[in-house]
Amino acid sequence: MLFQADFEVLLYDLTSTYFESAPPPEAGKRRFGHSRDHRSDCVQVVIALIVTPEGFPLAYEVMPGNTSDKTTLHDFLHGSNPSMARPAAPG
Repeated sequence: MLFQADFEVLLYDLTSTYFESAPPPEAGKRRFGHSRDHRSDCVQVVIALIVTPEGFPLAYEVMPGNTSDKTTLHDFLHGSNPSMARPAAPG
């Protein structure tokens, strides 16, 4: 087992980071959205992270700033994003 990591339980967390800059063109991931930092005046990106209980990061994704939190876990669990796919069981 790699680093004695246990894949039975994975932890999933979201955060966001904002940019104090002029709003970008429509293309790209910097968008206005719900701000955890109470900065509705700034564009942001949403960052998802998956780690083992031991704290080893397994996957991350940077999403548009207007991504709804409740949609991100569903996409991970159903494998719609290959970079967020669950690791294969050791053995």
